[in-house]
Formats: sequence, structure tokens, C-alpha cells
Amino acid sequence: MILFADDTNLLFELEDQNTHVIQNELINIAEWFSINKLSLNISKTKYMLFGKNKSLRKDPICLKINDINISQVNSISFLGVMIQDNLKWNENITIKGNKISKVNSILYRMKHVLPETVMIHIYNALVVPHLNYAILA
Repeated sequence: MILFADDTNLLFELEDQNTHVIQNELINIAEWFSINKLSLNISKTKYMLFGKNKSLRKDPICLKINDINISQVNSISFLGVMIQDNLKWNENITIKGNKISKVNSILYRMKHVLPETVMIHIYNALVVPHLNYAILA
């Protein structure tokens, strides 16, 4: 279990296509949330399968919380970093690249208006955090 602020992430190793253990843990977690008067936003609850043999699964996984199906996704944002089920980074790179590109475009148009020191401060404030955070995360 990984807890950070209001995000909770569960990691399971699935063996022999047995999802009973995971389903029981989901029931326990939903009960714990209820007992502690916390809300669980099931519409934001997703699961993802990692591994190269995902396509070899015979039956789709059916996980539920409070009789509501949890949907499977191929990628999800984890603390601001897009994680893909194939453990590649192209989606994260595209998102970060788009954000940086917008700032770069503004800086390009402002290069004749603003002094270089101001441009550097803007770059350090709006571009560098995107580059550094992904490396740390």
C-alpha cells in the first residue's frame, strides 16, 4: 500500500489468475474507509495489469467495491507521472512535452520584450520543475 496525501495505491502480485485475495482486500479497505468515516471515490478507482503476459489471461479480471465494477486502464497518473501498463514513458513524455512546449512558445514570443534575466526566471519557474519532478518521481 502506498499512501500520499489523499491518494491510496495498492500493489498486488497476481498468481494463477486467482483474484479472490485482491477482492477480499478491496472489501476490507472499503470497510476500513467506512469505519473511519472516509469517502472512497469509486468512480476514480481503477486497476492496471503490468507484465508482458497480460494478453495470455483466459478470463478478464472482475474487481468490485460495494458491488460497483472497477474498470481496467492502460495508463494512470501516479503523483503527477503517467505510468503505463507496458512500463514505457511515451505518454508521460507527450504530456510533459506539451506543457513545456506552451511555455517555450510564450518565451519565444517574449524574447524581444523581456530582459534575459526575467526570461531565465520564467524558464526556471515554469519549465525546470516539469523536468526535475519526473526524474525524482
